[in-house]
Amino acid sequence: MSRLVTVGAVSALVMVLGANANAWAQEDIAAARAYIIQGKFAEAIKVLDKLIKERPDAIQLYFDLGRAHFGMKNLPQAEAAFGKVIVGKPMVADSYFNRGVVRIQLSNWAGAAADFAKVIELNPKPKPNAPDLVLESRDNRVGAYLQVNKFAEAVADASIVLKADPKRGFTLLNRGYAYEKLGQFDKAVADYALAIPLLNGADKSSTYFSKADIEFLKLNQLQPAIGDYTEGLALDKTNVGALLNRAACYFQLKNFQGALADYSSALALKAGDGEILKNRAAVYLQLKDYKSAIVDYSGYLQKAGASADTTVYRLRAACYLNVDPKNYAAAVGDLKIYLAKNTTDAVAWKDLALAQYNMVVPQGGSIDKAKAAGLSEAIASATKATQLDAKQADAFIILGDSYSFQEKYKEAVSPYTSFIALVPDKPFGYEGLGRVQYNLQDYKGAIANFEKYLKLKSDGPETMEIKKLLALAKASGGGGSVADRIAALTEAIAADPKDPVAYTNRGVAYFESQDFDKAIADFQKSLDLIKPSDDNYLKYISNLASARYSKANKTKAGGDFKAAADVYNQWLAKAPGNAEILLTLGEISLNLKQWDSAISNYTKYLATNPTDAKNQLAVLTNRAYCALQKTPPDLAGAIADYGKIIALNPADPKFYELRGKAYQDQRNLTAAAADFEKFAQLSGSKDPDAIKNLAILYFNTGENKRKANDPTKGIPEFDKAIANYTTFLAVKPSDAPALYGRGLATYRKSKAATDSKVKLAELKKAIADFEAATKADAKLADAWYYLGLSCDDYGVADEISAETMFPKAIAAYEKYITVPGVSAADIEAAKKRIAQLKEAL
Repeated sequence: MSRLVTVGAVSALVMVLGANANAWAQEDIAAARAYIIQGKFAEAIKVLDKLIKERPDAIQLYFDLGRAHFGMKNLPQAEAAFGKVIVGKPMVADSYFNRGVVRIQLSNWAGAAADFAKVIELNPKPKPNAPDLVLESRDNRVGAYLQVNKFAEAVADASIVLKADPKRGFTLLNRGYAYEKLGQFDKAVADYALAIPLLNGADKSSTYFSKADIEFLKLNQLQPAIGDYTEGLALDKTNVGALLNRAACYFQLKNFQGALADYSSALALKAGDGEILKNRAAVYLQLKDYKSAIVDYSGYLQKAGASADTTVYRLRAACYLNVDPKNYAAAVGDLKIYLAKNTTDAVAWKDLALAQYNMVVPQGGSIDKAKAAGLSEAIASATKATQLDAKQADAFIILGDSYSFQEKYKEAVSPYTSFIALVPDKPFGYEGLGRVQYNLQDYKGAIANFEKYLKLKSDGPETMEIKKLLALAKASGGGGSVADRIAALTEAIAADPKDPVAYTNRGVAYFESQDFDKAIADFQKSLDLIKPSDDNYLKYISNLASARYSKANKTKAGGDFKAAADVYNQWLAKAPGNAEILLTLGEISLNLKQWDSAISNYTKYLATNPTDAKNQLAVLTNRAYCALQKTPPDLAGAIADYGKIIALNPADPKFYELRGKAYQDQRNLTAAAADFEKFAQLSGSKDPDAIKNLAILYFNTGENKRKANDPTKGIPEFDKAIANYTTFLAVKPSDAPALYGRGLATYRKSKAATDSKVKLAELKKAIADFEAATKADAKLADAWYYLGLSCDDYGVADEISAETMFPKAIAAYEKYITVPGVSAADIEAAKKRIAQLKEAL
């Protein structure tokens, strides 16, 4: 509510009688002052003007003249007169004070504040039986500060005044107002509370209202606000703003009768006020007095005209939808006006759909398909509601029912399903979905939903039809045991042997019982009974294809897979690019070991379904497998697919292992080693064979670099090979090939060494590994050979050791030439070296 704030009670002028230096015009001056006391200000001004002409330098005359003009409300003249006194006697506080009072009357707030500041600066001592000018100046300055929005300064002055005199009602009122402007609402309320007992009449009621406004609008203290509005209204019964605010408080506290009384009282004071009518209508709406609400909303709309709040149309429409009798046409009209400017209000679109629906469908009744065409507007509105808010359950049920009446059963499934998801404890969605599923011959779904409906709905006339439909659905193939369904459908076929649906449903029952031969026979029969142009042809052929494939998966017979492939290819001819068909044809080709065909179908599937994350990994894995099974293996194709799989699932170690093996077969040893390392890192694998394979890869990579005269001579790779062999040997210390492998890598390092000490140290380690390898497997020819060669090299590199190393070399070579499988040329070369060593010894 709007309200006026009292700026403060302005002080009266102070009177100062100055002593004259002589007896000049004493009688006239006394007469003028008497006139002022008697309120005869005009007579006083005549006397004083006459005297001032005679003695313009008599300052005291201007003081009295200012008082007289102030009494006459000649404020500019009073201000000028006091100004003359100030010029003549600048150190006298009284004149500043009086001019400050005058300036407040002139709304010269800055000038007044300056004058009062001067009084405070001069700080005159209080005179007996006279006001304390300093204290009064502060009190008056509070009002000036409020007018120029200096609220903190106003609080400071008022606090000083109230400390000296805490019973100043207007000062408390003004400080409360300043606190309010500063946002210190608790302090404002406290000051207003202290001021109220000190005030009277309109000031008192106004302060009650000010306090209540803060409690209501700022502190949300509704009950205290109601109390203060009530106190204020006891003093000022016609304050419409207070009535409206108290009504709003009652409304928020759900005291609708209290709110109704206040709005009605306000209307008695402001008859026909549109806003009050609108607010009272909202109360009637809460009280479900829809007729009265409609009257008040209509009154508001008539008053407001083109500037009306469109929300009121929305609210009046709600009343039309609930009033008895309901007025759907009026609701539609109001909602269309509202939605023209509030297009995103989902609830309003839902209400419009409901009104439009009820205009076509009688309450609890039914309509034929021709009349159902009139539901198009309801469908459009309900669709809009669900697009704006997917949780508009009632809009979904309107959509489902409307589509069902129009016999658009497929379109009805989705909205019914959405309704059930939102309100699973309401029976209507299950009834509607069950009906459309029954009409769509989804008997299993219909049975489930009819049963859910009957659990939620008490027995009565409404449930009888659903029980009948449930029984028909079960007889049609959706209920009972498989044997019961087969028996029922066999009877149906006997009655109508040309009904493809009966064969299909019996085929489904056979399929569920894993009797694929009988399922295939029934699916084939249903397919033979319809034309290829039939809308359901693809459904029938898909059933036959699924049965064929399921049988093949069960028997694993090539003939069954080929028969399945024939049906899937027929299906594909009718539905080219169908991802499901392509995927299954790929699986069939895989089972038939038709690698190129499988790869082709998998490739087509991936092109058709590039974003199918669920199947993409499996398809790529199968395609890579097929590539490896080809003769010769398509290593590049497999590697490419494993790369795609790794990109999709980089944390799965097994695909690094598979790609590493492909790289190994491709003789890309560096890439293979990298993949095996990644496999070990991701899997945390301690598999000895994997570690051994990695060691072999590193050795071969080092060999390739050594033979290619790489500057590193393969030493980094030999080191990695040695490290992996060492890890492996910690688990299997007697593995001869691993001991030999580590020895050979160490031997290669010795050959690359340029420092003789390093060379001998590496040879010594290699000799130890070769000796251990020959002990573990005496038939490991290469180990004997390299044992001889290492001892031979050691003796050559260190002449002092030749006497011990050459005999060891001779013994190893002699053992080498006895191992089966050594070529004649190698035996001859070894014998030659043995002879040389013996001669050297």
